[in-house]
Amino acid sequence: MSISLLREIAEELEESGYTVEVVHRGKVVLRAGRDARGSLLGRVMPVEVRDPGALLKLLL
Repeated sequence: MSISLLREIAEELEESGYTVEVVHRGKVVLRAGRDARGSLLGRVMPVEVRDPGALLKLLL
C-alpha cells in the first residue's frame, strides 16, 4: 500500500464522517479518518499512528 493510497482512503473516510481503527492484541495501533489526531501524519493526512512498534510487527 502506498502513502498516496493511504492518504486518499483516509481523506475519503474523513469527508464521509467515518473513522477506521486497526486493533492489534487489544490496542489501537492506527486510526484513519474523522477521529485521527495528534501525530506527525495527522498534520499531512487524517491518519494517527498510536503504536508504531506494534504497527510494524503487524505489517511484517
